[in-house]
Amino acid sequence: MVFSTDYMGYRKKKADALKNALSDANHPGRFFTFYSSSMPMASSLQETFLYKINGDLSEKHIYLSKLLGNLSEKTIYLSKLLVNLSEKQFY
Repeated sequence: MVFSTDYMGYRKKKADALKNALSDANHPGRFFTFYSSSMPMASSLQETFLYKINGDLSEKHIYLSKLLGNLSEKTIYLSKLLVNLSEKQFY
């Protein structure tokens, strides 16, 4: 899949704004995911951003072929993430 420079800049700017807005919160070790249906992407793939506010996973991308429900710009907080997402499949 090829992204235009404008799209890549838009994606990074939006992701950085989210990370900066939440990095000041006192939630060490918590993860959040963000999904936006308003991103200018002509594809059936949705994109989810995974961050660890306090440390190592500064920016990871998980591509989902299906997303059940209408999650247009929701933020989900998790106190613990007990799986290694790099080796998991999502259905």
